[in-house]
Amino acid sequence: MIWKCKICNKTWHYSSAISPMLNNDKWLQILNYYNIKNKRNTFICYKCMEKALGRKLKKSDLVDKKYSFNDEFRYWYPFYK
Repeated sequence: MIWKCKICNKTWHYSSAISPMLNNDKWLQILNYYNIKNKRNTFICYKCMEKALGRKLKKSDLVDKKYSFNDEFRYWYPFYK
């Protein structure tokens, strides 16, 4: 499946490694930064997420529960090594 980042318009072959599931407060902060009203089916790559947050992603930004679609991100992203 191919997705396009709503912000940078870069095309990605979908993988959770490039768009992890974040806690609601961080997700809303990102949507507010980009003035996005539609919260559903909005794909934003991790690079654009970091730009909106003004920093690199942290472990605490990801949802607390272990979701399989975040496993790939947890595996390769630097804070997990």
